[in-house]
Amino acid sequence: MFKGLSWYKVVTFWSKRNTDLILKRSLNLSQNRKFWHYLHRLISKSNIKFIVPFYNWFLHLLLSFIIGEFFFALKILGKTNWLNMAIGLLGALIPTVVLNLIGTSMEIKIKKQSIAFLTGLKNFNITFNDVFKSFEQLINSSPEPLKSYLKSMIYKYKAKSSVNSCIDDFRANVGYNNSLGVFMNNLKIALEEGADINKLIDEYVADLETLNKIDDEFKANEIVAKISALALILIFIFALHMIYTTPIGANYVNALWHQTAVAIGVIVCLVIVIRTLRKV
Repeated sequence: MFKGLSWYKVVTFWSKRNTDLILKRSLNLSQNRKFWHYLHRLISKSNIKFIVPFYNWFLHLLLSFIIGEFFFALKILGKTNWLNMAIGLLGALIPTVVLNLIGTSMEIKIKKQSIAFLTGLKNFNITFNDVFKSFEQLINSSPEPLKSYLKSMIYKYKAKSSVNSCIDDFRANVGYNNSLGVFMNNLKIALEEGADINKLIDEYVADLETLNKIDDEFKANEIVAKISALALILIFIFALHMIYTTPIGANYVNALWHQTAVAIGVIVCLVIVIRTLRKV
C-alpha cells in the first residue's frame, strides 16, 4: 500500500497500546522530569500566551511565589513557621495545577478539531505537494490553539530546524498521545520513508472516530484527577484555617501530635498533587 513503509508504522489504531508510541512517550517523560523543560511544556501546552502574551517561566514562578507567600502570611497554624511554610508550598502549586488543567482542556479541544484540520491539510497538500507549505496555509483557517502551534512549528522550520524537531515540537504541544499527536508521529515516519501523505491522511481520518472514543475516557479521568488535586489543596488549607481559628483549635496548634498530623496531611497532599502533575 505504501512503498517501503510497513502498515503498522503508518496507521496506529490504538495509541495507548502501541509499543513504539509507549517507548517514545517514556523517553519524553524522562525529559519532562527536568524542571525547566517541564515549565516550558506546561506554558506552551496551555496556550496561556494567547491570553497573556508576556507569560513565561519567570512570571509563572513569580506568581507561584506570591500565592505561596500569601498563604504563608495567613499564619493558619499560628507561630509554627515550618508548618506555615508547608501550607505556603501547597498554595504555590495552585498556578501549576491550573495551567495543567488548562493544558488538558486544550488537548480535548484539539481532538475535536482534528478531523477538520487533517482534511484541510490534505486539500492543501493536493495543491502544493509540500506538507510544510500546506501547514503554513492552514494557519489562517485554524482556530486556537492549533493556530499558535502551527505558527511555532513553521517558524522553527523556516529557521532551518530539522523536520523531526519541528514535528516533535508540534506533537509536544498537542499532546503525544492525543489523536493528532499520534498522526504527527506517523507523518514523521511517512516523510522519512517517502510514503503517500494524502493516502495516510485518508486512512487515519477513517479510524479517527474510534481513536477519539478511546481517548475520551483517558482525558475525562485526567481532568477529574487535576480538578481533584486543585480542590484538595484548597479544601485542606481551608479546613486547617477553620480548625485553628476556633478557640479549641488554637489551644492545640502547638501540640506535637497536632503538628505531626498536619505534617502528614501536607506530605500526602504534596505527593498526590505532584503525581497528578508529573506528566505534561
